[in-house]
Amino acid sequence: KLTPASELVEVFALDFAGPQASLANALRERDLSFKLLSSTKGDGAEESSGQVLRCNAVVWWFEADVGGDAPILSSAPIHFRPPGTGTTHWVQAVAGLGPWMLDTQETRAVCIRLRTDGVHLTWMPRGLEPLTTPSLLTNAEERKDTQGHAACSPQPRLQLLPLPEVAQAPY
Repeated sequence: KLTPASELVEVFALDFAGPQASLANALRERDLSFKLLSSTKGDGAEESSGQVLRCNAVVWWFEADVGGDAPILSSAPIHFRPPGTGTTHWVQAVAGLGPWMLDTQETRAVCIRLRTDGVHLTWMPRGLEPLTTPSLLTNAEERKDTQGHAACSPQPRLQLLPLPEVAQAPY
């Protein structure tokens, strides 16, 4: 059973009808901050629930708006699929990580660098964002470059905690 440990993060937004340069910009290498679900309350305020979460994969999918009156196509797991979307025969993709046990009293988010060659995605775990420092998203917010495109530093401006030892499953 899929149990999310973090909030959903939009990784790429591609407009295939736009200029080629916008696709290249959208597919650039980036650091992503996966905020743990139990580190925020419904009003967005930080909380420390003391929950320990198991992180063992990144799951990703696509949603495609083909235009007109057609429903949005989605390969998302059913409980993440927006209402009214059409399903596809493609399934979501999974990249195995860890597994790590993450304590929400100490950790705000997992930071992962994403790189693509346009075909393959490479997920590179970088570290943990502690609750005691500002979020990576706050410090590395996207800003506009000289051509008006979003630009994001691939290097976080905060000290990341090391990832915990990989939790070994008993045989």
